[in-house]
Amino acid sequence: GYSSIVGIDNDKVDKYIIYVLDSVITANTSHIANYDALDTLKDLEKKGRVRLSGDKDKIKVEPDSSISSKDEWRNTVGEYIAKLAGRMGVSAEKLNIVTSPSIGKYDEWTYYSYPDLVTMELLDGLWKAIKDSVGENLTIILDITHGVNFMPVITMFVSRLAASLALLKGSGVVTIKVYNAMPTTWDYRKVFSEQVRFVVPPEEPGNPIVKAYLMGMPIVVYKLCKLCGSSKQCSANVDMEINHEGKNVEYKSTIGFKKYYECLLEGLICSRATNRLQELMEGDLFNKINEVSSRLISSELNNMRTAINDAVRNAKQSFEDYVLYASISKDYEEYKKRSKESDNRFRRHAIAHAGLLEDYTLIKKCDNDYCIDIDDSVLKKLGLSCRH
Repeated sequence: GYSSIVGIDNDKVDKYIIYVLDSVITANTSHIANYDALDTLKDLEKKGRVRLSGDKDKIKVEPDSSISSKDEWRNTVGEYIAKLAGRMGVSAEKLNIVTSPSIGKYDEWTYYSYPDLVTMELLDGLWKAIKDSVGENLTIILDITHGVNFMPVITMFVSRLAASLALLKGSGVVTIKVYNAMPTTWDYRKVFSEQVRFVVPPEEPGNPIVKAYLMGMPIVVYKLCKLCGSSKQCSANVDMEINHEGKNVEYKSTIGFKKYYECLLEGLICSRATNRLQELMEGDLFNKINEVSSRLISSELNNMRTAINDAVRNAKQSFEDYVLYASISKDYEEYKKRSKESDNRFRRHAIAHAGLLEDYTLIKKCDNDYCIDIDDSVLKKLGLSCRH
């Protein structure tokens, strides 16, 4: 809907993001009910982008038969929405238009897609629109007044995923406020508001780096990032096949929403992963999982720092070369027993100690800090390996 454009002070908004479906240019409109839309469509008709037919009570809109690619279709949609937003006072500098596949039949045109692709392209567009604006605090205001029935639900869900990405990029908290204009009276009211402080995890994550992060294991994450993380760009590639004669559009993709979301999570996690003790103690990357993990990781890092300080003070170790953590621990004999544990029991212990198991963890002096490493067998015991 456009009620937020006229209902919110333009000076207080960094960006306007309008979410639309591809079907916006195959709908019917009316001269009386929507003059701005019709006037804009007439301009597009002159450019050979759309075709209009019918009378003033019901005007049918269709893309011109010359439009044969996704880029041409989306450019037409973008120009249409941009001109409408411009009429309502939104500058091009503040405007972002996010377009996703449609699903179902709208008048004479049918769209063959599924929610996974809609969600993926919406996440892709929303994250690209806000990622450069991420700061300590971020507020996302949603206007769910208008839209096809599934759009408000998917938009609210994707906003929480985008908030999760913003947290990993450095935001301390992301506030999401949802507004709706009441029927008939058009009073603009807040439906609900929430503060997102923790990452929304993907359902049954398959990405090893994301798995390790959600398990709260900083050095396991760092090691996996070095072994299997890459600088590849995450691509929400969706193909669009347009059939003007049959009046239908079909979408296909080789990647689904879950893989794409995990790819974005991996990139942000690895961009901030470190194996340096002081950086881990001062950083907030692992504070975004949940409160329990945050406290547990902090406690384990403090225990390690105390053990190192005691070893240095008592001249037990210089840490010029890697030193086994267990050798400076007070419970060395207890930890020696762990090599005989089953992998399931090992996994429980690893999670309980943030992956910093004394008999598998190595510590070395690095400039004014300490570098931490783990034995390669830890990844195998945890069932984590690179996927290609």
